[in-house]
Amino acid sequence: MERKILPQTTEDQRTNACVSDRLPELTEEELEEATKHKSTAWIWGLIGRYWPGDICDMGVVTLQKVSIDTIRCVQVLDHPETFWKLSMLRATCEKAGVCLELEPHTLVTPNQVKIPALPPISQVSEPERVEGNRTASADVKAVEANGSNESNGYNFGVEVV
Repeated sequence: MERKILPQTTEDQRTNACVSDRLPELTEEELEEATKHKSTAWIWGLIGRYWPGDICDMGVVTLQKVSIDTIRCVQVLDHPETFWKLSMLRATCEKAGVCLELEPHTLVTPNQVKIPALPPISQVSEPERVEGNRTASADVKAVEANGSNESNGYNFGVEVV
């Protein structure tokens, strides 16, 4: 299964091109997958889960429920894979009888830089762990030195009702 990948856009394309024009053609296999009962049931479940106006952030595509049979794409990240996912979503919506609004609502945003994950504690050196603990301990000691949290009217606890 070979997919036609479109290059990332220039600033001019991002601001002037229609999102629907940038969606790739789906292969027969992809179209079959997008229109399966499981996919259409998923889209109706999504619509049933949200109130009109609610936002559903799927990570690379952000949707907004408009009505009982209409959703709106309000944001898509500027990456070929995300446009492919949006194309699959459009095919699913067409099969399910759901209106997917794209223009003029969809904002194409640049890929965001991902923050690297913190290393596991086993990979952090002993001096770094000790220094981290000192900082946290110093914060607690500063609070204790200024009086207990209870006495100054502030409680860090959570009340469960």
